[in-house]
Amino acid sequence: MSALAKFELSGPGAASLLERLSGAPLPAAGAAGPLRLATASSGVDAVFSALRVGADRFLLLAEPEARSEEH
Repeated sequence: MSALAKFELSGPGAASLLERLSGAPLPAAGAAGPLRLATASSGVDAVFSALRVGADRFLLLAEPEARSEEH
């Protein structure tokens, strides 16, 4: 069992939501890459490894302590 935090985000609008939250291009379908969720002050709130499983389906993995305390 992995200690990584695991999330699945899927459904209509999943890609556009992640693009808005990260402010960066997303990986192509079948590819993985880093995903940094930005704060309102242009900081980084969380860092995920994002695997794009389909057009609007993502598997997000993060270290439990990866979330910052900057708000």
